[in-house]
Parts: sequence; structure tokens; C-alpha cells
Amino acid sequence: MSSTTYPTSPVPNWPYDIRINWNTTISAFDSGKEQRRQKNLYPKYDVTLTYSVLTMAQMQTLWNFYQARRGTYDDFYFYSLESTAWTACYIGIGDGTTTTFDIPGKSTTGVTIYNNGVAVAAEDLTLLTGGGTVSADRVQFDTAPAANDLLTCNFTGYLRIHCRFQEELSRSSFTAALFQTGIKLKGLANI
Repeated sequence: MSSTTYPTSPVPNWPYDIRINWNTTISAFDSGKEQRRQKNLYPKYDVTLTYSVLTMAQMQTLWNFYQARRGTYDDFYFYSLESTAWTACYIGIGDGTTTTFDIPGKSTTGVTIYNNGVAVAAEDLTLLTGGGTVSADRVQFDTAPAANDLLTCNFTGYLRIHCRFQEELSRSSFTAALFQTGIKLKGLANI
């Protein structure tokens, strides 16, 4: 995974759009019933950003970032623009030896860590500010979670979204998207 973040300056317009994508397949039947299948255990987050006014230097910064990612090829992280509550966020899978894991957020408060759906007692772990991939907060367990233990969390803070650019764009299309349709970031799995 990449260790790069989307530029924090210039700041996109408010509000911006974060679409939660569970990737649910729905099959409709003639009887009116439907069958639903959730394909992702954890959501991916698609983001759309627009800008009102940009200097030439700011437009160049965004274009250079796009070019450095080689369009849709390379992944990066984007932090949500507001601190809010996030639930059932995927942290990782225990391996029996690793004790420190990134929380998918920064400036987190009210953090609850779950191991296989059961809240871990606060005295059995330490929450660390920053230090993770692209400044993510971290959790350090006193005892390493067992192999295949599923680690999740709830927190209030800035969500770290793993993503890539959604489309290949020419320079003029990229510039137009900044102001009109928005730059679209395609959410990727954190797994």
C-alpha cells in the first residue's frame, strides 16, 4: 500500500461527497421478492471533491499529484475533511505476534477496539497518537491478538480512506473536473 496522502492544500469545497459502497448485489424476482448478497465485509469509500477558486500554482499542485500517481494506477490515502463518528472500521487480522496496528483514522477520540466482535478492555491496550501509515493513530495490544482474530474499531476522528483516482483524464478534463463535476476518488479495500 502507498504511503502518500492527497494534498491538504488547497482545501476542497464544503460540502464534499463521501459515498459508502458496500457492493451489494440485488437480484429481483418476478414475484416481487428480491435476494441480496453483500460482497464486502467492510465498506469502501468513494469521494468526490470540487474546488471554487484555485491559483495556477494550486492547480499545478493537484495536477502534479495526479501525474505522480500515473492517473488511476497508484493508490494513496485521503483523510475525511471533518471529524465525525465512524463505526465497525476494519483494522486488520491478528497473526499471533504483531501487537501494534494502525487505526484507520487520525486525531481519534472515543476509540473502542473489538477483537472478533468483543470489546477489548482499555487496560489491555494502549492507544497511540500518530505514528502509523500517513500519520494514522495506532493501537498497541499488551498481548498479540491470536492468528486470524478480526480487529475492528469505532472512533470519532478523521477517517483514513484508501483510494485511487477513478478516471484517466486529460489536463483539460482534469481542470474542468476540479470546478464542475469533481475529482472522483475510488475507494479501495484496506485489507
